[in-house]
Amino acid sequence: MKTVALLSGGKDSVMSVLLAMRHGHTPVVIANMEPGEEVDEVDSYMYQTVGHEVIEDLARCLELPLRRSTVVRNQAKDQSLLYTHAPPEDDEVEVLYRLLKTILVEFPEVRGVTSGAILSNYQRNRVECVCQRLGLVSLAYLWHQKAEDVLDMTVALHMRAILVKTASVALDPRVILGKTITEVRPTLEKVASMYGTHMAGEGGEFETLVLDCPLYKSYYLRLKEQKLVMVDSNEYAPSAHLVLRVERVEKTEEEKRVDAEVLRRLLKGEISFPSDRTAVFARVVERALPLWTHVKPKVLMHVPQVDGGIERYWDKSCIQLFLTSSTTPTKSREVECVVHEFLDRIRAWLGDDKVLVHIIVYLPNFIEFESAFRLAYEAATSSIDPPCFTMLGIRSEPGATPCFEVLAAPKPSSDARTANADVLHAQSRSSWATGCAGPYAQARRVAWSDGSSRVITSAVLGLVPESWTLARASDLMGIVPDNAAGRAMTTVTKSFIAQFIYAVWSAAAYGSVFAKDLCECTHVTVYVCATVLEEGDAASLIPALWTCFSEKKWEKVKGRILTVVALPHNAAVQILLEWCSEASS
Repeated sequence: MKTVALLSGGKDSVMSVLLAMRHGHTPVVIANMEPGEEVDEVDSYMYQTVGHEVIEDLARCLELPLRRSTVVRNQAKDQSLLYTHAPPEDDEVEVLYRLLKTILVEFPEVRGVTSGAILSNYQRNRVECVCQRLGLVSLAYLWHQKAEDVLDMTVALHMRAILVKTASVALDPRVILGKTITEVRPTLEKVASMYGTHMAGEGGEFETLVLDCPLYKSYYLRLKEQKLVMVDSNEYAPSAHLVLRVERVEKTEEEKRVDAEVLRRLLKGEISFPSDRTAVFARVVERALPLWTHVKPKVLMHVPQVDGGIERYWDKSCIQLFLTSSTTPTKSREVECVVHEFLDRIRAWLGDDKVLVHIIVYLPNFIEFESAFRLAYEAATSSIDPPCFTMLGIRSEPGATPCFEVLAAPKPSSDARTANADVLHAQSRSSWATGCAGPYAQARRVAWSDGSSRVITSAVLGLVPESWTLARASDLMGIVPDNAAGRAMTTVTKSFIAQFIYAVWSAAAYGSVFAKDLCECTHVTVYVCATVLEEGDAASLIPALWTCFSEKKWEKVKGRILTVVALPHNAAVQILLEWCSEASS
């Protein structure tokens, strides 16, 4: 994929380009924001502007075209965490939108945007909103990386970055500005342990400028002059930044050779990172194989029965509604009418006293109508604060109609919590977990004043988070043990295991956003495609894999394994988790 590199010159934005290259994406142009006033730094909510005076030299080192726009002070007009689709035209995010829109005209081959967000939902939400409006993919490969791991990665990737701004307790700019991250790391670690600051600067503690890295092809940057500008000289948390003059210095042939070797190893996957999952997955599979026992999944080929004493599965706090369509769509264009019918009925049912948590769609003629159904749903649903969403294929018998299972919860008695506290909706590709582009939440939480809460995920596919492609048998390279049990596995079984463990990985990450561990999960639903059962006994591994991944026996959760006709992406398995926390005494 060809990408725009959203670059400030700092370590995170530059590293995001390197990590994107690791996954096959190539930068073709740089987008940068500079101050539109006669100031060195505008203290933007979104953009690092300190060091803007050297960005042109940095772009020359990268040998990429540079396209810039300007931002000014107090331009963050919409400061809500969940960015709106109708923002003021002069908002600083709209400046980025217009810049990228212009870049797309000049570089129509661009399909994605790299950014260096680590923990800031504020920044990520805005970049994702802009990308969605322009039809671009947000690439955020540093998302949710640990602070110490980010600093380790700068070393592994041969990045030389200096601090150019500080605004934090116990960081004296007169002492540490202009020094490299390696030089000040002991100080950063000490301050983080004492005051809980972010060691990689994600909380605004400091900002950096990359003087050299393997992406700088023929030249690196060398400081010629630095001027310290004190913004606040209080003793507790002084704030200051540097104004810099740099020069480009030609690299030696040996330096170029070292850079080329780092890039080669990066692109070949020979450089490992803490976010890599191989070791974790290998331990799970190795421990699970001896526990493999036969389990017969329940069949869910038809729409669940509304009447007739169906067993209650969801926690009692969930308000459950079944809706069956009054018509059976026979053409794709009729699907839109069915979707609008469902959504109108759901809104009427929710009223003012319920919170929409999850929509589960049971769809006959799945292969024929899935795409049309999604397009209609996406067109009719807002991407701001969306519900969880799951779609399952059921038998296409004569007269079979789509069915919605709707899960809601009573609205909490207090409005003290903001909307973002209740929804996880990350649309970027990352190494953390699979994102969801469009109006699909990965997880939602509903909490009540008595301390009880419910967290529920969408049904999660076994996609590789970095690429959003379905995990395959080849993704278990180095994971399946080289013993009799491992060698006896069929490709179908290996693919099933790969999808299952990738799905659990992402679902566990979703729960962690709400401080939920996998071992605390109370409800587990595993949807298995019927073809898996026809081609082998892979589904029988589910209890063992779950036990070894979660450190909690399958018998200790309210678990169910259900067979369906089809799943999105032609997947073999999908997993849905729920955490129920009771009221505190």
